[in-house]
Amino acid sequence: MFGIVSAALFLSICGVTSLHDLNRSKEDMLVGMLDEVKEMEMMLNKLQTDDVEEVLNVGMDDEEDEEVNSMFDPKSSLVTYHDHKSCGPRGDDAQADLSQCALGYHIAKEGKFDDWKVLATINGCEYFSYTVYECKKQRAFDPTSSLVTYH
Repeated sequence: MFGIVSAALFLSICGVTSLHDLNRSKEDMLVGMLDEVKEMEMMLNKLQTDDVEEVLNVGMDDEEDEEVNSMFDPKSSLVTYHDHKSCGPRGDDAQADLSQCALGYHIAKEGKFDDWKVLATINGCEYFSYTVYECKKQRAFDPTSSLVTYH
């Protein structure tokens, strides 16, 4: 008997005065929960269809994210990286093959190691450091240059 009285008191405190009100409250609650589930499902679908190669960078703004994404390609043989658990596409802690740069090379982008902080995540692989190299290119001949003399 005490349980029924307690339940009735609780329902009256919550503003439920009849069985119809109770059913209506349950219905409203279920509709709200269903809306939340639908919203979560839409978010999951968006995550699944978004570009898998999204790069997340700690402490960088969106413009820097895009720059790293366009420059740091761990599949490139002109990239050195230190990855987590050998997950990189070129194996554990890959080194750049700079022998392909006949005229030399320069560093185009560098993400320096900082106490095991993740600098980038690509396809689920975390990178603690990376260096993107570019081969130096032969300059085109400029006949108008002051460095050119004619005999």
